Amino acid sequence: RSWLEANGWNVPVIVDDSGSTVATAFGLTAYPYWVFVDDQGNVMGRITGGVGENLPLLFERIAADGTS
Repeated sequence: RSWLEANGWNVPVIVDDSGSTVATAFGLTAYPYWVFVDDQGNVMGRITGGVGENLPLLFERIAADGTS
């Protein structure tokens, strides 16, 4: 959480337990793993690997078709 805040990411963060309950529920396949959830709790997109410069494109794709 501190790294995210230090880099301007002021979004909610989930910390998993030792049994990887959250990772399993979201379908984690590898690290890093990103899950984008809307304000209603719906999964709008998932991506494995670094997103870097592609993050704005991913957001555009989610906004356009509702999924990724």
